[in-house]
Amino acid sequence: MNPNGSRGNFIRSFFPIFLGLDGYDNQRQKSTSQPFSSAWVVKPIEKSLINGGAIVITSALPNPKGLDDSKEWVKLGNNTNNTVNLDGWYLFDKLGRYQALTGIIAAKGAKQFYIQSSHSSGIQLFNKSGLILLRDNQSHLIAGVKYSRANPGEIIKFE
Repeated sequence: MNPNGSRGNFIRSFFPIFLGLDGYDNQRQKSTSQPFSSAWVVKPIEKSLINGGAIVITSALPNPKGLDDSKEWVKLGNNTNNTVNLDGWYLFDKLGRYQALTGIIAAKGAKQFYIQSSHSSGIQLFNKSGLILLRDNQSHLIAGVKYSRANPGEIIKFE
């Protein structure tokens, strides 16, 4: 702005700066019986992420060597003496995108889930930093982990 108060040759503009979603669970919470509806609301992440319960996120491959397409994966572990049915459970990324899970994890077993990011709302594991949340069929947070840079081919262990 010029001393006389005019803008002179300058144009005022405003643009937002995206500071990221660290500290926020941008996935939407259910308010209806539909798994995903427009009635969901954004809810902050719990202060401390958890990963020490009955079902845990044991490891992930966010940055496979070569193309990522269908090669990224997340492995879940079952710490109980019972099989656990994962039908209706979901994995979420830091932007709230999701992937439905199906099947069972055997007692004291583990199961690897390949990331299917072929649709726009599909989960993506970011190479620079990421968040992986596991929610059950009642939308309760079961496990959550954060990671920083993932080098090509590096398997990140969360245990």
